[in-house]
Amino acid sequence: MEEEKEQSDNSTGKRRVYVCVASGVTLDSVYKSLNRTVLYLLSRPIHNVTDQMALLDALHRLTSHRSLILGPGNFDQQFIGCLCYCLMQLTADSPENIRSVFHASRTWTLPAECPENLEN
Repeated sequence: MEEEKEQSDNSTGKRRVYVCVASGVTLDSVYKSLNRTVLYLLSRPIHNVTDQMALLDALHRLTSHRSLILGPGNFDQQFIGCLCYCLMQLTADSPENIRSVFHASRTWTLPAECPENLEN
């Protein structure tokens, strides 16, 4: 049993669509859990190769699903700040390790011709 509700957020002027399932789970609570999981995976200490591989897998999933994680349905502004902090910590803590894994220095960019940018 699914029911859709619309609410207008007066502070931002954005319209939110809540999907209420029989268990009472809202889309906001799903995004909150997703955000916390992403931050947890990126903030784990790196002690060995297994930890490095887990981090690389998390980064790969983050980039593969960036339209979902960083999409318009995710309204948590604190998450973006915390995500940037975690990513900066990864590059600041051990630049030699990061470069050895990627074999070159990389920059996080979003090309102008991406379909996500064309919609706006």
